[in-house]
Amino acid sequence: MNDPLVSIVIPVYNCSEYVRECIESVLAQDHRNIEVLVIDDGSDDGSAELCRSLAEKDPRVTAHVREHGGVSAARNYGIRLAAGELITFVDADDYIEPQHISALVSAMLGQNADCAVSGYFLDLRGRSEKRVFCGIKTMGAHPAVLNMLDTTLYQGFLCNKLFRKSIIDNARLSLREDIFYCEDLLFCAEYFSNCSRVCCVGQAYYHYRRRKGSAVNGTLVSRMLTGVKAIEACGELFRNDSGISALAKARAQTERAGIFRRAYISGEDKHTLSKLKREMRTNKKAVLRSTLSIKEKIKYLSTCLFPRTASRLWVSRENRHLQ
Repeated sequence: MNDPLVSIVIPVYNCSEYVRECIESVLAQDHRNIEVLVIDDGSDDGSAELCRSLAEKDPRVTAHVREHGGVSAARNYGIRLAAGELITFVDADDYIEPQHISALVSAMLGQNADCAVSGYFLDLRGRSEKRVFCGIKTMGAHPAVLNMLDTTLYQGFLCNKLFRKSIIDNARLSLREDIFYCEDLLFCAEYFSNCSRVCCVGQAYYHYRRRKGSAVNGTLVSRMLTGVKAIEACGELFRNDSGISALAKARAQTERAGIFRRAYISGEDKHTLSKLKREMRTNKKAVLRSTLSIKEKIKYLSTCLFPRTASRLWVSRENRHLQ
């Protein structure tokens, strides 16, 4: 498997502004043995037609159009179609540099690993932050999950990871379609639980665009809270590992606090805010005793103690550089 076929799944939903750049960056990879599975998830902005036209120009690209079912459903469809020995994902509003796939493949094959993880660029308005975590090193499933739960490291994104299709198939893994936030983190945790070796690549060629989301309302709050459910499920998956369980409990609480801040700024009703406030204030010790960064602990504790001021402060800072 010196030149493995890599399946690259691109879910698309109303990304006509970015999808051409995304697909063209994938086709420019110096690892040429790729298949590109573009899954349009019921776009109504012309994205589907654009994807079809790009597919007609390169036989490595196939465009598939489905009724809108969400990003997890689109990714699962791509997984089922994938013929490659290896598989990765690129979001339609992101793009990758030519070395991205080859760096992941080289690391995975060189380290005889089951998953390769890279750094990434966080592209904000007016600047780009390079986030690289380590040189090439290997680790088992448990330290890989601990590192993923640490918000200062490579996190639970699918897009900076390369997977073995055989492991996904044999373990019958798929993304939870009833979870709308952190669903990728849970998928990665399930995948790592079926791995023997994960390697971390000290390079970054993936460009992740951070854009402003929709205003938070009651429905969106409910969807966002599924991210807490995903983090808690990750901890339950590794419940025999006290380190992972403790960190997952802490992450679930900081996730709740983040949801509260955004709901407060959006003017969500008092009943919803009161319920979120009660939930985020439970088990403070789990956060304060955790290995999360000092900044994460300060954001959480300030939100518990001074919810109005903290919400305005932290959301303003988060939004300042979003595209």
